[in-house]
Amino acid sequence: MADAWPPSIPFKAHNGVWTENWTESYGEFAVDDGPPKRRRKYADPGDVCSVRTILDSTQRTDFETFYKTTLKRGTLNFTVDHPITAASTDWQFVGSVTLVYTNTKFICDFQVRRLT
Repeated sequence: MADAWPPSIPFKAHNGVWTENWTESYGEFAVDDGPPKRRRKYADPGDVCSVRTILDSTQRTDFETFYKTTLKRGTLNFTVDHPITAASTDWQFVGSVTLVYTNTKFICDFQVRRLT
């Protein structure tokens, strides 16, 4: 069972910006004559979403503990409601997390893949 996203950390993107990249699920190959053919690779590759959220110092500490310790630096999956559909959804981190300090707040950028 996946760990739950901590309620102290906002999962909804700052200023309502939430970017979804709908990943293709096909392979394309050339044929002798005509346009390339496509074959389905898998049923659902999982959409990759980019998130930018603003954290205070307490939320930053909570996020660091959740990411580094609970999720073993993002290798484990987690559960949180989808910010658009509000359905309980399983996710996994993709790539690295970026934190930028701006006086009293932290800008936190990361990507996640929707699993369910």
